[in-house]
Amino acid sequence: MAEAVTEKPLEEELRQCNETYGTENFTTDKTVRSEIHEESSYIGIHASLDKTIKFIPSDGTVQAGVSGVDERVPVELPEISSEYNSSSATIKVKQLLRNFHFCPIYEKKSSRKVSFRLTSPQDKTWEKQDNILSLPDHSVWICRRNNTISYAYANTVTTWDWSNNTFALTSYPTTKITALAENVEADLVVGDEKGNLFIYDKMIPTEQASIEKISYVCSVVCLLKFEGGSEQLFNVELKKLISIPQTNGQKFRILDNGMVVRWHENEINVLEYDPAERQWKLPIPYSYEDIKDILVIPNAKFMIAHENHTGTLWDVRQKLSFTKNKKYVSIVTKNDIGQNLLFIETETLVYDRSLGSKVQLCFHSDLENNKNIEAEKAGLWYIDVMILLSDGSIMYATNTRDSGIHVVTRDGKIVFTKSVKEFLKDEKIDSLKELGDGSVAVECSRSIFILKPQMLSMRKNVYDTIKRLKKNLRNDPTDLELYSKLAKRYMENDPISEEPYQLYLSGLEAAAKSSNFYQARRFYEKARQIKPTCSEPCQLFLSYVKITPYKQLMRRIHLDLFALTKVANDLPNDLKSRRCKTRLLIGEGDFSFTSSLIDKHEVTHPNLRKAIIATDLKATHLQKLSKDQDKKKKVLEKRIVDLKQRGVNVLFGVDAKEIHQTFKGRRFKRIQWNCPFGESTSTARKEFTDTIPKFFQSCSRLQLPNDRVHVTLMQKSDEYWKERQIENRIVHGSATAGYRLIRKRSFGTPDKKRYPNYTHVKTNTTKPYNAGGEENEFIFEKTDTVLPVDSYRKSCKLMDSHKKIYAIKSNNATRKPPLEECYFECSTDEDSSDYYESDSGEEL
Repeated sequence: MAEAVTEKPLEEELRQCNETYGTENFTTDKTVRSEIHEESSYIGIHASLDKTIKFIPSDGTVQAGVSGVDERVPVELPEISSEYNSSSATIKVKQLLRNFHFCPIYEKKSSRKVSFRLTSPQDKTWEKQDNILSLPDHSVWICRRNNTISYAYANTVTTWDWSNNTFALTSYPTTKITALAENVEADLVVGDEKGNLFIYDKMIPTEQASIEKISYVCSVVCLLKFEGGSEQLFNVELKKLISIPQTNGQKFRILDNGMVVRWHENEINVLEYDPAERQWKLPIPYSYEDIKDILVIPNAKFMIAHENHTGTLWDVRQKLSFTKNKKYVSIVTKNDIGQNLLFIETETLVYDRSLGSKVQLCFHSDLENNKNIEAEKAGLWYIDVMILLSDGSIMYATNTRDSGIHVVTRDGKIVFTKSVKEFLKDEKIDSLKELGDGSVAVECSRSIFILKPQMLSMRKNVYDTIKRLKKNLRNDPTDLELYSKLAKRYMENDPISEEPYQLYLSGLEAAAKSSNFYQARRFYEKARQIKPTCSEPCQLFLSYVKITPYKQLMRRIHLDLFALTKVANDLPNDLKSRRCKTRLLIGEGDFSFTSSLIDKHEVTHPNLRKAIIATDLKATHLQKLSKDQDKKKKVLEKRIVDLKQRGVNVLFGVDAKEIHQTFKGRRFKRIQWNCPFGESTSTARKEFTDTIPKFFQSCSRLQLPNDRVHVTLMQKSDEYWKERQIENRIVHGSATAGYRLIRKRSFGTPDKKRYPNYTHVKTNTTKPYNAGGEENEFIFEKTDTVLPVDSYRKSCKLMDSHKKIYAIKSNNATRKPPLEECYFECSTDEDSSDYYESDSGEEL
């Protein structure tokens, strides 16, 4: 079942591809640096202001390569309190790298190792994000490791990317989905009311009752809980239940790591299933007196309840046991584990208790350091739900007429408290679940909102010195504006300095961890500009994008990596057979752009040619041209024939203002017009001013929301770029047709061309334009908004800051100038393109 989330539009052009791709052998390139070939072996990369740390698997453990250090160093992994916790060192490193609460550091002076520094709960606050999800009744939902939320209703799974408020829907061949989970690879797994599992594109029947819960214990074994309370281990590879060996009278409990506690009378066995050998390992028996029951506890623990009301707490992973008194056992048996009872460290209990008119949060072990704190604003009622966060603190929700959400440290200090009224009108919190990046999903009356951790501001004023800015960034690496400020200072101090490169890598990581992929892409582009032959930016970005819903972005980074290595393995396997987006090219002139576009992407996009319709208003090759143009005329004729033979549909007599009539009923996801221009006379140029607005109106009738229009303008020099936009009415045309600007790219200068074989020719001739200047490509995205009138205010609201930040300005001093007199002012993007057709639900 293809599962996709609508991603942020990040349309790119494969950078610096060699136009001779078609003649190269890409199977092996021994000249490429070995570290580029090792990219696939990296678990992940961390970039700080000073160093880059690469994590590499090594015999079941993880080692690190640190920039400036010759040998690999060991990696020390902390114990994290999270439902995503795993015994696999590789998976744990991936989780830690994406988690807000942890930061890798290289300990040079002490032990020469890499460890993960924990951000103290006291240094953080929690902010509610704007987007809210409404859940249908009778739906089930889970938090995903790629930082999205998926919920199932009837036969449909909807995945919500809360950072962008986008959705993707996938249906399954069933009538009611009853359980959702993720496997070890973070793929979605679905269970239904008939006992069927859906994994990838396959349905696996379990021949049991309705599945209520799915928990993976390893890559091929999951724990299934069925309607009625029965539990079974299931081997998804063999597609069958795993029989638990037991004799008459034996009882058993299944732990959350897949191990089984089996007991009878006074003997207990702990069984472990070996998925490789497909059999149970020989159990070790333990003897205990008066066994009354076995209680399953999260994180591979269980407690033996004895007849005399005492207990024995077992930690299976550490193979440790602890004798517990009656009070300890009583607390465990009377509370709901995971709801209002938590285990921290190895044996400390956290639970709520009413004491007169107050509600207390109690920390209890058999030691003397037990403590109780007043549960903030719990009033006369109680604590609804609590969770243990990955940073070790506890978040809990209270229930009263002024209920709230609170965070307390393990030493009993409340570091965050806020009334629910500040979030939503509803008062009762139903559940709290931590996401992979350390944010928390809060369920409240069938709605979900997100609490995101933020660093508390540790500065009153920002002094723009390199030392001060670096200190501020170390205190708060999530302040993305500081990266740009510091880079500016570096460049002012030393224009050829390479220090901004490491800074942009660090900013890329910080933005990706914050799900700000617009800013991450900007840092990525800037890092690649400084070191265009280095693969580190690609590797770092890929390490964060791989498990996100942004499949197109991942493809584009692979394309950039391929441009560096020329190694076919750096391309995703499915690309060569993939269809490309339908593209209509207007006003092609000598068709050198069409030819150059196809040549440039011959290897990476072999089907691009079949997706293109290239047009022009007049057939220049049929006109009477001067003798000096006769040779170029023959080149043009040959090019047209060649394009037709390669699969391009070449058409003439196509008016840009009337394409909705010419191609009525068709849809073009991309429409492009390079250097639109009429004639050079003043009368002709005045008449041409309405052409671009009419072109946009015509495009809007051939496109759906999220489709795009590309317009390239020749802008000579200095301030003329403003006049060129006003002359073509590019702001007025795009806004009134409901298009927003999402990119501005440098398309070409006399010294550097994006498409080396493209020649900008004068209208209705084969003569090249030699007046100099720079070509800039403006990329617009169709929205579902159409302006009824020329409105400066409404046109400004079309901007999506996640895609492109720009200003609409005018030389007119009035507050709200007419759009005909406006121009775009914005930065230039240095990104690359992906021409592939989108996956279902993944449309740009």
